[in-house]
Amino acid sequence: MLRMIKKYDDKGKNEIMKDIIDKHGDLEKLKQRALRSGCRIPDRVDDYVVLDSLNKGAEYSFEYISRSSDAISSLTPRRIDMLSFLSKTDVKSITELSKLLKRDYKNVYDDIKALEEHGIISLKRHGKNKKPELNLDKFVIEL
Repeated sequence: MLRMIKKYDDKGKNEIMKDIIDKHGDLEKLKQRALRSGCRIPDRVDDYVVLDSLNKGAEYSFEYISRSSDAISSLTPRRIDMLSFLSKTDVKSITELSKLLKRDYKNVYDDIKALEEHGIISLKRHGKNKKPELNLDKFVIEL
């Protein structure tokens, strides 16, 4: 089993709050909708609890559990090294990452695509480049 954990900073929490407000309106409107719908629309209740908690200054993290053996086997030593490097270094592109790691571009690209399939990395548009970004702060492998 692979547990992936992402802790959100203030910027990330603000983005989550904005997404919820864009989807449902302000906190009071969401509260009223959640109370009326009850458990028939659990997403509203979940969104209300998250938004209310974040408004009160709560920490926010997301945990994803994969039981896929493919997810675990995708974590080769080279990929783990790359994840560790990305956790400490802000890179602007896959090209920059491959140069800093002193690895062939195609191999780094293939590693990123494999990790992206399991939600570990995302590629974000950064001008004309694609910037690899970690989707987690920590992962735990449980056998």
